[in-house]
Amino acid sequence: CWEKILKTTIVDKDDDGASTVDFNSTYITTTYSLYLIVLNQIQYQTNGADAYINLSNDNGSNYLSGCSYVATHFYDGTYRLTQATSQTNIRIASSVDGTDASANRGYVSMNIYLNNPNDTTTYKGGFTRQAGSDQSGNMQQIRDCNFSSNNTSRINNVKFSQNNGNLMTGTIKLYGVT
Repeated sequence: CWEKILKTTIVDKDDDGASTVDFNSTYITTTYSLYLIVLNQIQYQTNGADAYINLSNDNGSNYLSGCSYVATHFYDGTYRLTQATSQTNIRIASSVDGTDASANRGYVSMNIYLNNPNDTTTYKGGFTRQAGSDQSGNMQQIRDCNFSSNNTSRINNVKFSQNNGNLMTGTIKLYGVT
């Protein structure tokens, strides 16, 4: 049974948004063996910004730099495969480009599963499923990403960031299951 731990609402105040959102050791605890993070209708300040998840084992003082990921990404009628190793930023999404020069940006929604972050005998990992639409609601892209921390230390902090601009609107919910 999934238990809701936290809901964070991103509110656009004076077009500033939030530069990062993180869940620290208050929320990423030894209580749960699996976490589900749901991002709903996230809008980025910058069209085409890359979205990242960062993992920490010291409550956000540092983020793991040896992470790897493999992602499939479909947009413009074409599937693409990307792979990276030794990363601090695990690329989990890209914001959808707007169709005009105004501030009308697209939206991203996704589910992120973080598997067994408390086990200290195995590498930590997870996977994401993302869908992106333009500002009119038309589906523009999908992205699946599998990632590994390449580290056996307990994960106790998860941060969301992007390479450009801020998170403007949307909700992020954190669930845990024992």
